[in-house]
Amino acid sequence: MSGSSRTTASSRLGGPPPGGVLLGPLTAAVTLAAYADYSSVAVWQLTGPQPELTSGTDLALAATNASLYEMPAYSVSVLVPQ
Repeated sequence: MSGSSRTTASSRLGGPPPGGVLLGPLTAAVTLAAYADYSSVAVWQLTGPQPELTSGTDLALAATNASLYEMPAYSVSVLVPQ
């Protein structure tokens, strides 16, 4: 697909313990494989019981198309490259 991006993320903690669930925040290394260099990433989150995305703090990219992102516990995050 022309112009598409692929995102990979890896957990600093390596995932949940065997037979358990990771309950706290998670820091992930995020790398974008894309046809363009991005300068920032817009963050949108589902953090409560309401099905509404809220705007989070934008991420500055520490390296070319790469950054660290701390995901809040019990949340869903959508990262939009800009």
